Amino acid sequence: MVFNCAEYLYRVLRNHKKCSLPEEALAIIRLHSFYPWHMSGDYMHLCDDHDLELLKWVKEFKYAEQV
Repeated sequence: MVFNCAEYLYRVLRNHKKCSLPEEALAIIRLHSFYPWHMSGDYMHLCDDHDLELLKWVKEFKYAEQV
């Protein structure tokens, strides 16, 4: 299995016992570079209510505008 750097960091932090980041922060780490989802609205037919809640947090993260 191959991961990009965002997925790798997400999994390392998620599985680290001392990680105190909330789920929303982990979602930002994991999904900030998944532009088709949070910039173009692609894949919405696959989202449940939980995904849509996380999408709000990912959109709030302004990384893409800073680059």
